[in-house]
Amino acid sequence: MLEDILRVSAEVTFDFREFSNSEDPDKHLFEDWIPYYRLKYAVSKIVRPRTILEIGVRYGYSAQAFLAATPSAQYLGLEGDSVAAGLEPGTIEWAREALVHYDARIQIADTQTLEILEDGPYDLIHINGLKDGDGTLHDIRLALEKGLYVLVDHFFGSRQSVLAATFALEKYSTL
Repeated sequence: MLEDILRVSAEVTFDFREFSNSEDPDKHLFEDWIPYYRLKYAVSKIVRPRTILEIGVRYGYSAQAFLAATPSAQYLGLEGDSVAAGLEPGTIEWAREALVHYDARIQIADTQTLEILEDGPYDLIHINGLKDGDGTLHDIRLALEKGLYVLVDHFFGSRQSVLAATFALEKYSTL
């Protein structure tokens, strides 16, 4: 499966910038992000999820990549309150509007306060929320209980994330 994902990622012309917010303060990084979002597109193209849950939505660029590859999928994004999560004002509203042509919902939810994920199971869960050890571990635990495939973003983003994700793989290996 990994070889197929990498092959599709190398072949695809998907460009998230077509859907990006021109006011995004990180727009100077967009050129470098193209392969990153093509990889997410490829994951969705190969996995073919019917249901997608994303923890941490921001502007919805990952959602765009997943749904462009599998437009009939149902998508639920969970994002913390904009101000409390440190997002730019209007981020969530922009993502909602950008995803209006898909079967997509975004809910305000702090996953760190959840004991379980409602609904599900989900074919693909994308963890793109907190990048600290405890938050990462908590979100992985929630995802493993409800997800067929779990994609952990920024795995190598910090030492804490690597340790938490590795610990989760060992601790929850039965899931």
